[in-house]
Amino acid sequence: MDRRELTEVIGPIVRGVLECADGPAIGGDGENYANAHGAKSATLESGSHFDKRSNDVAYKSVVSFLTLLEMVDGPPPQLAAPMEVVDVYRVVLKEAEDFRYAGIVDNFKFIGKGQPFAYQNGRPLMVDEDSFLLIPMKPEETKIREEVCYIGRKVEVA
Repeated sequence: MDRRELTEVIGPIVRGVLECADGPAIGGDGENYANAHGAKSATLESGSHFDKRSNDVAYKSVVSFLTLLEMVDGPPPQLAAPMEVVDVYRVVLKEAEDFRYAGIVDNFKFIGKGQPFAYQNGRPLMVDEDSFLLIPMKPEETKIREEVCYIGRKVEVA
């Protein structure tokens, strides 16, 4: 897999989940645990567990990251295309059992300003600006007061 393929597979970088959470993160992942104990950490989503290419993406991404930080020897990684960056600006909690998404659910689904992305308590949940639905979890597997999805905006990077 060359760098162009790697860039296409990696997709957008999502940042800001912890910054927009109200209080400590609700999730129980390793990144949140490390951050809560003073360590620096990041999470890499490399694709579906059922796609063998996700192993290659994970390996190449980690090696590129460690090279960039000069923790391993090698030339600095060069991306064939600029990376897309999406900042999370809203964490959505499941507040009622009737939570359901509007329309087709997909990660990085575009949501236009004023459009509903979900319904809860019999009312639509809307966005005030062009946004993206991020990491939608299955409502039926999400408990009340747990994170059910995130909303983010695309950021221009140089």
